[in-house]
Amino acid sequence: MPDRLSSIRATLDSYGQGHLLAFWDELDEARQAALLTQLHGIDFDQLQVLIETLVVRTQQAERPRDVEPAPYYAQEPGSTYDAGHYREVGEELLRAGKVAAFTVAGGQGTRLLGWKGPKGAYPATVVTGSPLFRVFAEQILANQDRYGKTIRWYILTSPANDTPTRAFIQDNRCFGLDRRNIFMFPQATIPSIEAETGKLLLTDKGRVAVNPDGHGGSIKALVASGAIDAMLARGVEHISYFQVDNPLVKVIDPLFIGLHAAAPDSSGEMSSKMVRKTSPDEKVGIFCRADGKTIVIE
Repeated sequence: MPDRLSSIRATLDSYGQGHLLAFWDELDEARQAALLTQLHGIDFDQLQVLIETLVVRTQQAERPRDVEPAPYYAQEPGSTYDAGHYREVGEELLRAGKVAAFTVAGGQGTRLLGWKGPKGAYPATVVTGSPLFRVFAEQILANQDRYGKTIRWYILTSPANDTPTRAFIQDNRCFGLDRRNIFMFPQATIPSIEAETGKLLLTDKGRVAVNPDGHGGSIKALVASGAIDAMLARGVEHISYFQVDNPLVKVIDPLFIGLHAAAPDSSGEMSSKMVRKTSPDEKVGIFCRADGKTIVIE
């Protein structure tokens, strides 16, 4: 313990984070050991770069003058590409078991929804009140039936909601899916940082405050959890990624998968969907009021 403490103290002092041990003498042995373990797991080199570039020396990003919309394939009538061909490509990949579903579900529903629990457990549908996880699971089941192949479901949780997420899915009998084909794993965390000083924060005298490392951490978590190895072992080549708080998402989209995998200008590494922003003079939708009057939203 003394040698380990000395090493950690030197590291903290070199990065200006020595205050994290300010209450060391007030902790019992178990809490001292836990704090040392937590501090040892922090990559201070990487953290210092983030603090210097994103916290201490923040600058307003300037928008380049030559920004133009990226080219895209429109999923609408009159498209100039062969949508049928790319849909067939996506369907063949699904029939071959080369596609997995991946849900980023690390958030709690408290802040915006007033829901005490994982967002995926929130009753999102208007008529039946189905939770978000059921909405996704039923799409996976339907596509498994359609293409005659198992679609494995990978779910990213967080340290805060991993246990209740697992319990919720188990209590609902995996919504009809085989539990062996659901792979749940928590994302990593990153220390909380005081915005004005760049100092790391404590939740109490013996623990550094942390938060999940965001959507960007999902890729790292896929690797660290063994999910990527599991996919490779099962022949999965493509991941259909979506966020838990999107009840309208098309979990499995053969056309999108086919374009991602086979379009001549696709890298086959990462593709994204978007909703095209309209110009000010375009009519983008209509809204019918309860009194029967129709309003055009411009």
